[in-house]
Amino acid sequence: MYKKFFSFIITLALVWTSCVPTFAAESKKNDSANIDTFATLTSSSGTQYKVKVIKVGNPIKNSITNETSQTYSVSTDSGNVELIPRTVSSGSIISPMGIGTSDDWDNSISVHGLLTVNYSTIGTAILITNVNGSWTNYDSGVSLSNREVVIADFDYMHMSQYLYKYPTSNYFDYPTGFTTAILPGGLNAIAASNSMVTLKHGTSSSWVFKLNVTIFNSGVTP
Repeated sequence: MYKKFFSFIITLALVWTSCVPTFAAESKKNDSANIDTFATLTSSSGTQYKVKVIKVGNPIKNSITNETSQTYSVSTDSGNVELIPRTVSSGSIISPMGIGTSDDWDNSISVHGLLTVNYSTIGTAILITNVNGSWTNYDSGVSLSNREVVIADFDYMHMSQYLYKYPTSNYFDYPTGFTTAILPGGLNAIAASNSMVTLKHGTSSSWVFKLNVTIFNSGVTP
């Protein structure tokens, strides 16, 4: 299980560097999430799109419990997705495979995702207490499957504070049960969550729709 989660961290760093720049540059204009938060659509053959992430309002802080709640919204429809060009070993950019075929994303398909992260702060340390969210399918021709939610709040000394959950419906709500607040900047320190679901439209290729929300990540240098 540790091996699987380390793979998650490395993937987080690699996708972070390749998928974020365009939307990050627009953050002040359209209230997109910061560069630690991103979403992607990836086909079974490797064609990939960036998906715009919107931070819903400002963080809501409960003065009694000292918990902060922040919600993020993503949608796969027109205006929210941007193709990521592929590169070859020489470094030159090539057109993605599948453009104009069934491997090209149909942006008339509308699937909406929400992810809310609740956390407590103790000084600058973060304790993720609960993650909840949903997927809403506005296209009857699209099926949703293989739902997965990952929650991580650990460092080198607290490696057990992570969860893999597999929702059986399009709504999820998971208390973490974590007990130790993690300081940013520590060795392998990360506080993050992601949600993933597979979308399939008829007989066309399947797509993994992923939303990643990171509060901090000092475990891997991108």
